[in-house]
Amino acid sequence: MHDTQKPFTESGTSPPLLVTVQRITLTPGCTIAIGHGTDREGRELSFGGDWRPMLQIAEALEAGEPVEVTLEPWQLLAWGQS
Repeated sequence: MHDTQKPFTESGTSPPLLVTVQRITLTPGCTIAIGHGTDREGRELSFGGDWRPMLQIAEALEAGEPVEVTLEPWQLLAWGQS
């Protein structure tokens, strides 16, 4: 079967963004949490996500585990904001 998936450079979409998470900010009563981390090039960034998986990430970070996540483009909030 022929693969019709275009490379990211031709499809008009961004490639998945792999981020090493440094910390998570959870606000009581809020359904969205803010994550802070660095991408593969070492650029600092902030991203948003549902509080439930972000709570699990925060707990893993607290336990000293390294955490990497793949972000969707809509999750990226800011570059250089940590």
